[in-house]
Amino acid sequence: MFVTNFSSWTQASAAEYASVFGITEGVTSQHVVYKFRKGNFTVVVPALELQRGLMSCPSEVVGMLYHPQGIDLMCSPLLGEDNFEMRMLQKRTIKNTLRTADKFIRRLDWFYPFPSAYLAWKSVYRYAANGRIAMTLPSAEILCSVQGRRDGDIIYARDICIFRITPLEEPLDWAKSIRREFKFHGTKAERHMQAQTADSRLQLRDGNWKLTDEEWAVVEPLIHTVGVHCGRPSKFDLRQIIDCIIEKLGACKSWHEVGGEVATKSVIANYHRRMRSDGRWERVVKVLHEIRSTHRS
Repeated sequence: MFVTNFSSWTQASAAEYASVFGITEGVTSQHVVYKFRKGNFTVVVPALELQRGLMSCPSEVVGMLYHPQGIDLMCSPLLGEDNFEMRMLQKRTIKNTLRTADKFIRRLDWFYPFPSAYLAWKSVYRYAANGRIAMTLPSAEILCSVQGRRDGDIIYARDICIFRITPLEEPLDWAKSIRREFKFHGTKAERHMQAQTADSRLQLRDGNWKLTDEEWAVVEPLIHTVGVHCGRPSKFDLRQIIDCIIEKLGACKSWHEVGGEVATKSVIANYHRRMRSDGRWERVVKVLHEIRSTHRS
């Protein structure tokens, strides 16, 4: 999980981002790529993924993002004496569940009353009309999680999930009663994504994420009970499970991308969840970090 202020974001190389995923032809700077630094990581995010993370438009109204008056055609504030409520004018066109529509309206509660957020929405069309995929970054701080590909201390994001937005500006006068923090997902989703965030302490050893025999001899005693359930040994190879978790968190991959013939993604994720909840995984990471740091030095 990362907390980042959009004011610290700068532009990155689109060609470098594309090359990480094996794309070397037809790459132009027309698709803007951003980057920000957080802790030991530099996180690289393409504009299209940022748009998806921020707007999260239902498919029926996504076209409004590329319309010059899209946000104004979709919604309007209903003003009261000392408060207001956002009403979605196009709600009847959303064929998804009412819950989906309401989640989208909660995002409009931020986009419409805050000046830079409103300009960020409108900028998507302005850039698109000039053949660019980009947006003007709003004045806000976000709590987010990313998934993608890690190369050293750089994470190239293929997906960004934004959990919370804190505006760093005042709303328009008619919206002074509005809250100053917007949650896009519940705490359960935050805990779930937090367990999937990359851990900068996990490093490659000689170009490999897998444990060496020397490392396994140290790590195994720390987690020897994880493969036992109701008195019966696990049918899964514990060492291979640990290798998968290390690769997932070290390389910033999704659970879908690790495991293969070792076990299903849910099995591997459950092993990690159980070890993390009782403190064993933290001990493993600390020991492994010490071993590999010494080896590198």
